[in-house]
Parts: sequence; structure tokens; C-alpha cells
Amino acid sequence: MQFLRGEVSIDAVEDYGMWELGDGFIGYNVLRKDDLAKYYRGLAVGFGSEKMYLTMLNNQIKYGRLGEAREFFDAWQKKWGTFDTAEPYKTGGIIYAHLFQQEKAASLFHKYLELAPEKLAGEAHLLLARSLLLQQDKSPYEPDIDHEIFKTVRIQLMALQYVEVQPLNTTRASTALFWRLTQTGHAQLMRIRTVKKSPESSAT
Repeated sequence: MQFLRGEVSIDAVEDYGMWELGDGFIGYNVLRKDDLAKYYRGLAVGFGSEKMYLTMLNNQIKYGRLGEAREFFDAWQKKWGTFDTAEPYKTGGIIYAHLFQQEKAASLFHKYLELAPEKLAGEAHLLLARSLLLQQDKSPYEPDIDHEIFKTVRIQLMALQYVEVQPLNTTRASTALFWRLTQTGHAQLMRIRTVKKSPESSAT
């Protein structure tokens, strides 16, 4: 019942004393169809909290049950209309992004950013920028990106203090906007683009 009320996470720790919620307990890890049906019945009669549904959806994402997660999220959004907090919009955006439906994902990330406090917006800014970029039709011969989307991505990166953008003179005696990585941006780039050592190689 603690899990259903959203009081413990899907990644149970030993302090909970609830070993059945851990990764070693396969009966929990596999959410069966009839288990999911109970969530739908609860949704239909108005039972269940936002925290409870988010916990279930995050579990579905964790184990790759993305189609089922999308169907439940859509049913939940249709039933409730609006959510109590901004968090479901980010979770829904992540589900749609994993399913390569970037336009829907971007709209949900936009909604999250409208409602979430600025201190929690960092990850959503990056997720939104990625979805906007992936929406573009890509050609290996004629790379192109919509100018408004390009500006949005630039603003997102500036808001995260990953880049500084300033007008500078070019070699052709004109002026153009130049991007420069900040220290924060450089650290983030190194974090996501470097190849990490495997545990096996570290042990040798």
C-alpha cells in the first residue's frame, strides 16, 4: 500500500524493509496486464493520486513498456483534464520522446516549463531542445533547420548557462553572432560525450 500511495519509489532501498519492491523480485518487476487494468478501473472511478500514477508510469518507462505507458498517460490526461503539478507533463513528454513522437513530446515539455519552478526546469530545457531538433526533416545532402526552432534551442542553452552568444566582427568586415561554450557548458559536454571506463577495465 505504501507503493500504491506513492510513498516509496520503484527503486526501493534496504531502509524500507520492502525487499519485494527490489530488482531481485521478478513478481514486482513484471507488471501484468490484469495489474494494469486495476489502474484503469481506479482511474475511471476517481481513485488514485497523481503520485501513485507517476510511480507506475516511471516503472513502465524503466522496463520499456512504452506503448502501455503512453496509453495510460493519454487516458489519465483525458480523465483529469489538468494535473495537480507540472510533473506529469514531463513524464508524458519523456514517454512520447522515447516513442519518437517529438512534436507531442515538445508540447508536453513546453507545458511543464510553463508550470514548473525555474529551479526544476534544467532537465526539461534539454529534453525540449532535443525534441525540437529531432522534429526537423534531415537530409544528408541538404542539412537545414527551421530558424525559429534554432533560436529556441539557442535560448534554452543560454538559459542553462551552457553557451554565451555575442556579436563579433567577421573576417569579411561584417558582424555575426558567435557562440562560446561557458565553463558549465564545457563540463556538461565532457560529461555526456566522453567514453566511460567499464568496470572490467577499471579492475585490470
